[in-house]
Amino acid sequence: YFLDAVTRGDFNQSLMVDGIIVFKPEWANKLDFIAPQYYRSADVYVDVRSNIIPWLAGMFAVDIRTDETLSEKLHNDLGWTIYPGGFYHLLKRFHDRYNLPFLITENGMCERHDRNRASYTISHLQQVLRAINDGVNVLGYIYWSIVDNHEWAFGYKPDARFGLFTIDRSA
Repeated sequence: YFLDAVTRGDFNQSLMVDGIIVFKPEWANKLDFIAPQYYRSADVYVDVRSNIIPWLAGMFAVDIRTDETLSEKLHNDLGWTIYPGGFYHLLKRFHDRYNLPFLITENGMCERHDRNRASYTISHLQQVLRAINDGVNVLGYIYWSIVDNHEWAFGYKPDARFGLFTIDRSA
């Protein structure tokens, strides 16, 4: 909805919270590129609270390891679904809808020990190349992050090591 608003000027009134307008028409058609961040897919379920809160359409499991129907999917150490194909679909869908170039500002995975980080990165870059071959204009790609960082939701939790290089915090 946000991209529709800032690229086309199409503002969805149902997203207003307490009558507060969070979009200004002069924001439309000002983007030079879209800067997506992609880490995972999410299986979204209907949330009964959406009948009370109109903009709350659904919920998703943050850690799929706790869900019997999802636990067999490939996941990182935080339990997030690893789905490289979703990256392609995001790029292609947004390209077809907005026809703007992309600067991928974040893509990466977290894990305590580097078991899957290389294959995750390569498989996601393969999907970027697939999108480029299908006509998507990608200006650049930035892996997140070069060193482990403090993730707001996870602090320095060992399972939340996103960096290509690990920081020894015991020293």
